[in-house]
Amino acid sequence: MSFLARTVALLALAGLFGTSVPASARPCVPVGSEVDQSFLPASTIGNSTGGFAGLLIYGQTFTPGADGLLLSVSLTLRSFGPANTSSNLQVDIRTAPGGLPGTDPGDVLATTFVTPGMVTPGFQDILVTIDFSDQDVVVTTGEQLAIVLTPVDLGSRYDMPGAVDYPGGAVYTWLDGDPPTPPIPAHDLLFETVVGPCAAPIPALSEWALIGLAVVLGMTGMVLLRRQA
Repeated sequence: MSFLARTVALLALAGLFGTSVPASARPCVPVGSEVDQSFLPASTIGNSTGGFAGLLIYGQTFTPGADGLLLSVSLTLRSFGPANTSSNLQVDIRTAPGGLPGTDPGDVLATTFVTPGMVTPGFQDILVTIDFSDQDVVVTTGEQLAIVLTPVDLGSRYDMPGAVDYPGGAVYTWLDGDPPTPPIPAHDLLFETVVGPCAAPIPALSEWALIGLAVVLGMTGMVLLRRQA
């Protein structure tokens, strides 16, 4: 068997047995959904941002009780009516280093917005469901995260009813550039999270191509070795 033929055969066999398949583009594929954290008692106080409350940021830490992808977060909100609530409310999912809502850009895992049309005008509570299913936020049992609400401008006039006492986290407020601190009195936001448990990752299309190439190379190597035996 020539050196060239042997080299080609060995490289081809390496394609079959040594090719590593990269992980799927998605961290996991959710199978079904389940309510994980749910803190929806009767509200006792309104936490406010925008308008007269200024650009006050709210962060509610929570502790997942299941592994998977965060599919949605529901928040109880009110608006101050169409004349006063004219801007969006930014909603982030962030890490919670040291148990505090993260304030660095690298702490942000996902971002979306509540619009004025999603909230009933006036002092009427409404549970607003915010979709995160396409943002691949992986949650791990016991690893705290934070729901962070940031007013876009003074027109982001929203009221976030609160109550005591959510056992898996706490509520914090701060202005941009300041550290999060517990408000006085501290009333946790009313919220619910839905998680999709993970199945095994499904290879992306490019990964199937690599698998197919490895199989073809491996079969070629076997044929070459048999012919030269």
